[in-house]
Amino acid sequence: MGRRIKGLYKATRIDQIRAMSSPLRLEVLEAACSMGECSVGEIADRLGRTRTSTYALVAQLVEVGLLSPTGSRRTGKRDETLYSAPARMVGSVFDSSDPKNVDAHVRYGTALMRMAGRKLTEAFVSPDARVRGAGRDTHAGSHKVWLNRAELAELNKKVDEIWAMCRSTEPGPGKKLINVTLTLTPDRDRNDDSTPDRATGTRRPRR
Repeated sequence: MGRRIKGLYKATRIDQIRAMSSPLRLEVLEAACSMGECSVGEIADRLGRTRTSTYALVAQLVEVGLLSPTGSRRTGKRDETLYSAPARMVGSVFDSSDPKNVDAHVRYGTALMRMAGRKLTEAFVSPDARVRGAGRDTHAGSHKVWLNRAELAELNKKVDEIWAMCRSTEPGPGKKLINVTLTLTPDRDRNDDSTPDRATGTRRPRR
């Protein structure tokens, strides 16, 4: 691993968001984000995959600009290409007025949950999983909560703080890699025929 990367990149292009709709590509991208400048071999070793299968996924991410060749390194008798993600974290910009954007995000969100589910399973079956205390590294939960506008704003402030912390982390002595996945969704009464008011965040009756 080489040069570190920081910050947040927000994908707006449909082809980039669709590229992240594959759990395999998404895992490769997140590995590159966490490692900084790295080779296909290093990504493959981190994920426990073959270099051949990893190279194909890297090539797909390079094609849409989510990974870029940024250097090379002599390894044995050959030079290997080094790749970098555009930032420490890669997200996307949701546009509810664009059906293609919505469809791409549905697929992206599904990929996130599938990847998180697989990692959670691996963690729970591990004898090293820590589920309590300050050293907790394995956790899952889902809750329905009633929030007013001020409480929702406070919750979103906490979410932003978590993502800010995630963007600023780097490898170092005594550190281990932790997977963090967050979801936040409104829960609608299936018998409620009102429509959302985007300006106020409340719902108004259909006419």
